[in-house]
Amino acid sequence: MNPGRLDQRLVFEERTTSKDELGGALTVWTSVATVWARMQELSGRELFAAQAANSEVTHHITIRYQPVFANPLEVATMRISLGSRRFNIHTSSNIGERNEWIVVQASEGLNDG
Repeated sequence: MNPGRLDQRLVFEERTTSKDELGGALTVWTSVATVWARMQELSGRELFAAQAANSEVTHHITIRYQPVFANPLEVATMRISLGSRRFNIHTSSNIGERNEWIVVQASEGLNDG
């Protein structure tokens, strides 16, 4: 992979829960890492549920390896932000187990992570 192709600045976030003023649960997304990435759109589809149309776009995202991305199960609990756009992470893999590149499969459009 040519590092010059990493042309998107993405923020990986993890979900944390805190309490609001009344003691209720409040979900907060906290930044884990900001990275340069290459994003490739793979497919798109529209879902019609409960008479509401939703669309989903699947992306293939390549980033440089960082230890914070070593555990695919932990990465799958994160989300990615690109400005006001949000991406749900489905899978991640350490290409060739060489600790050089991480490939993430993510989707956009159905919820905010």
